[in-house]
Amino acid sequence: MVVMDYVDGKQLFHKYPVETPEKVLEEVSDVLKSLRENGLVFGDLRSTNILVTDQHHVQLLDFDWCGKVGEGRYPEDINLVDIEWPNGVVPGGLMQFEHDNEMFRRLSHRGQDGVS
Repeated sequence: MVVMDYVDGKQLFHKYPVETPEKVLEEVSDVLKSLRENGLVFGDLRSTNILVTDQHHVQLLDFDWCGKVGEGRYPEDINLVDIEWPNGVVPGGLMQFEHDNEMFRRLSHRGQDGVS
């Protein structure tokens, strides 16, 4: 069973279509650090999967890809056409910290969906 709570907020790209505030980026960075410290990779860090509240707090969405580094794999049917993934992201490939780091870098200097 999965239990979820309602969080009033907007996806990052709707709330901040051009530039992400530093406070929001710091919170995303903190979440990634916490995952990393626990040996986990998020795997799908895009603006569509980041919810921001009116108080600028961050909630990551869509944890279905999250997995242990070196064990978690990208889905075989990953969309490689419409989304520009970091180098090394392939169908069924291992998820790595470096992939999350690159997607975060793109969010920090992003266009509409985390892609510079």
